[in-house]
Amino acid sequence: KKEEAVVYSLLDKFGILLNFAIFFLALPIVTLTAILIQMYPTGPDWIYQVDLCIPPMVLFSLAASVSLRRKGMKKSGFFIQFLGPVMLLILAIIEYLL
Repeated sequence: KKEEAVVYSLLDKFGILLNFAIFFLALPIVTLTAILIQMYPTGPDWIYQVDLCIPPMVLFSLAASVSLRRKGMKKSGFFIQFLGPVMLLILAIIEYLL
């Protein structure tokens, strides 16, 4: 439940739009990437197991973003929503390097 004293700023409204964009655009792409990347494995097996954990991390980070924003933590609520897509990018770089 939203605190009564919390007033949404411009950063919060922009974060809400990004939450919807991540949910409707990035989550399907991340899910398909996590599933299809296993078709042609080039790296160690543990990377592909971690790749399957990325879509739930995207959902968890979106839920944490909404929760933190409702509690009045504007900046941490804004930045935590990018946790899942950034993790996918980091894992892709690690897979490429290994």
